[in-house]
Amino acid sequence: MLSQKDYWINEAWESLKTSQVLIEHGRFLEGAFFCHLSVEKILKAKYTYNTNKIPPKIHDLKRLSELSNIKDKLNEDQIDFLGILNNFQLEGRYPKFRERLLKSTTRKDFKNILKETGEFLQWCLRRMK
Repeated sequence: MLSQKDYWINEAWESLKTSQVLIEHGRFLEGAFFCHLSVEKILKAKYTYNTNKIPPKIHDLKRLSELSNIKDKLNEDQIDFLGILNNFQLEGRYPKFRERLLKSTTRKDFKNILKETGEFLQWCLRRMK
């Protein structure tokens, strides 16, 4: 049986794979949403790594970074990235916000979000070894 930490790490990678497929097939908002899920899950892995507790049922990445004790280790670009991903978790669900996000985010931006998500996962994993 997997530990809580390993469960969340595996789930983070699965969400990243899903986001890649979605973005490659032009499902950009859904792909960015799965990028958010991927980062949320790796932060929950970090939380369980630090506390040996089940992570809280919250989705705000900045708050999860605080609870997992890595916020102080994040650089400004990483903090901004968490804020960007939060938009896709919340605003990407509602019609007028979806339209605005699609208009303001290019295909290149979505591919960069995917790339940064993978880099963030790797960065977090290095802090759990």
